[in-house]
Amino acid sequence: MRKAGTNPVVRLADLAGIQYAGTEVSEDCVDAVRRLVLVSDHIDRVRLITASTRHAFVFFFQRGGPIAVKDGFTSGYRGAGPSALARALCILDTLKIELDEVEAPLELIKRLSVSALTCDDLEFLGTAEPVRPSRWFDYVYNIFGSIDQSAAVWAGFEPSIPFAALDQRLMTLGLRLRHEPDNVLLTGFRILEDRVRERTGLSDHGSKLFSRAFQGEESKLFWRRAGDEPIDPGEQTGRAQLFTGAYQAFRNPRAHRTPDDDLVSALVEFMVLNQLFRFEAEAVERPPTEVDPCSLPKAG
Repeated sequence: MRKAGTNPVVRLADLAGIQYAGTEVSEDCVDAVRRLVLVSDHIDRVRLITASTRHAFVFFFQRGGPIAVKDGFTSGYRGAGPSALARALCILDTLKIELDEVEAPLELIKRLSVSALTCDDLEFLGTAEPVRPSRWFDYVYNIFGSIDQSAAVWAGFEPSIPFAALDQRLMTLGLRLRHEPDNVLLTGFRILEDRVRERTGLSDHGSKLFSRAFQGEESKLFWRRAGDEPIDPGEQTGRAQLFTGAYQAFRNPRAHRTPDDDLVSALVEFMVLNQLFRFEAEAVERPPTEVDPCSLPKAG
């Protein structure tokens, strides 16, 4: 095997054919790291590639091929590149992802920059001895003055909807939430009310509707456990109060005044609404109460 970086000529057949993320812009590369850690819980390890003061990352996964994050990272001074590197390292450290630094030839970084890593490059990065003692902590300390930057790490993530957890009826609304949060949320609450009225035959609105639909032993709807037994009465009450409380806390104020929505607040409210949709989908109609014939008044 050739040593990485020793052959300046790259043939098409030599290319590794892996995915690349990020650009030469530092902030794009930090965003690429954020996306990778958000969408995959199968990261096996990450290698920080260092060529003098230029840096990049390669993510290795338990399933699927590696993904390289380009070299928008630098070190050795205070600026956008070193700050981006420090933040990316803090993300990986906070999430306890295995991380090692590998020194590589400058030619390897240049090939990575143009999405042209070779199979030899990948073999080198996967087997090269990591830098010891670890020094990536210095890249963080030189920017932030400490290693613990967990608060700053989470603040940099964009709020995003966990679509895998959404009730199917909210998928289309979820796609519009970022651009029209007030309309999306009011529409979602309205759909939920319509659905409960349709199932129960009630004509009430808001909290009164949900109280009659879910509250008490004579409610129109209730929940069962997996063994077909009703859930505990206290749990039934708690779920019912979630419906009435959510409408009092979220829907009613929104219906009567223009909200000052930020995306995080709208997303939190949307996920509360999603839980109500999921509870409604799990609820079943309460069967008619059987009347004991002996309790009926006798004729005459």
